[in-house]
Amino acid sequence: MAKYYYIWIEGLSPKRGEKVHCILGKYDYDITTSMSDAMRVKPEHIHIMKDYLKRHGVADWVLESHETFVPINYAPTGTVFNPDTA
Repeated sequence: MAKYYYIWIEGLSPKRGEKVHCILGKYDYDITTSMSDAMRVKPEHIHIMKDYLKRHGVADWVLESHETFVPINYAPTGTVFNPDTA
């Protein structure tokens, strides 16, 4: 099981496409195409991110896709999602 997941939102591939970079409070989120800047989510917090993204207009079919939450085993400093900010 992966330690973390990054969230692929749009693009031709998870590596080069747009990923969630950070949460901007309760009102929005920012995106990045940089793998090293993409936010990491722990498995136990995926349901929180799904709820957050749904409230911000991300379609159900995107959130339920097996390709949206991409497993990864490392998290650069400062990239791990803090559920207190959502």
